[in-house]
Amino acid sequence: MSVDAGFDVDIDTVEGREQDKPKKKKGFDPVSFGDFYKRYSYVANLIEAYPELQQYYNDILEYYNNNNGQMPPANWLKEKRAQNPWFQARDSNQEAFDFARQDPALQDDVNTALRRNQAKILRWAAQRGIEIPDERLEELTLDATRNKWADDDVQLELNLGVFLAQGGQPGDLRGSAGEFETELLTWSRKNGINLSQDAIRQYVQRLTLNQQSIDDAKQEIRETYMVGAYPAWEEQIRGGTDPDSIISPYRARVSSLLEIPEENLGWDDPLVQKAMQNVDAEGKPRVMPLWEYEREVRKDTRWQQTDNSYAT
Repeated sequence: MSVDAGFDVDIDTVEGREQDKPKKKKGFDPVSFGDFYKRYSYVANLIEAYPELQQYYNDILEYYNNNNGQMPPANWLKEKRAQNPWFQARDSNQEAFDFARQDPALQDDVNTALRRNQAKILRWAAQRGIEIPDERLEELTLDATRNKWADDDVQLELNLGVFLAQGGQPGDLRGSAGEFETELLTWSRKNGINLSQDAIRQYVQRLTLNQQSIDDAKQEIRETYMVGAYPAWEEQIRGGTDPDSIISPYRARVSSLLEIPEENLGWDDPLVQKAMQNVDAEGKPRVMPLWEYEREVRKDTRWQQTDNSYAT
C-alpha cells in the first residue's frame, strides 16, 4: 500500500463494490477534525499545514456525519481527489516519476534521487530514535521519490508520521505532537493557565514542524498569558520564572497555617489568588510580603478550625 496523506481510506479495496444505502445508527455522535486530532494529533497537525489536504478530510467528515457514520463510496472519494489541488499535484508527480523510470537515459537520475531520499528518511528516523525495517525502508523510499514528498520537509514528516500511525513502528514518536501537547497542557495548568484547544494546537503545530522550540513556546505563553494573569509578578515571569515557583512559598504558608496539604491548594483557591493577584488601595498590581500574607491567611474562616488557631 502506498503511504500518503490519504491513509485512512484505501480506494483500491473498495473500487467496484456495491455501496449499501447508509443505515441509521442509534445514538450516532458526529465527529469533527478535532476528534481526529485527538486520536492522531501528530498527523493532524501536519495535515493542517496544507489547506487543500485538510479540506479533503473535512469533506469526508461531513459525509460521515451526514450519513450516520458511513464512509463515502469509492466514486465519491475519487471525485473529491480529482478536484483537490493537493492530490492533483501528487498524481502529476507520480506520472513524471513513472515516465522517468522507464527511460534508460534517466536511470542515473532516478537512482540518485532514490539514494538521496533514502538517506533523508534514515536521518529523519535517526533523529527520532526510530528503526525502520529494511523492507519498509525500500517501500517508503520509492513512495518518497514517486510522490515527491521528500522534497518538502513537512510532507516528509507527514507521510512518515502516517507510516508510524499505521503501526509501521511500535512505540511513540519521540518529539511528536502528542508529547508536545501533553507537556504544554501539563506545564500550563501547573502554572494556573488553562489554554484553549485551539491555542495548544497552534503551538503544537509550530513545534512539530520545528518552527519553534519548547522553551520558546513556554516563554511565549508566559508573556502572552501569565503576565496578564499575574501582573504584580510581571518582571519575574518575563525573566523566565514560572508562576508555580512564585506561589510556592505562599502556598507553603497556607498549608502550614491551615493544616492542609499543599496539593489541595489549587489555583482557584481564594488565598492562592490573593497572593498572585494582589492590588494596592488604588487598584494597581502589588506584591504582598509574606508577613502580610500570613495575616490574610489567618482571616480565612478555615483557620478557625485548626490547631494553630486554638494554640494562638
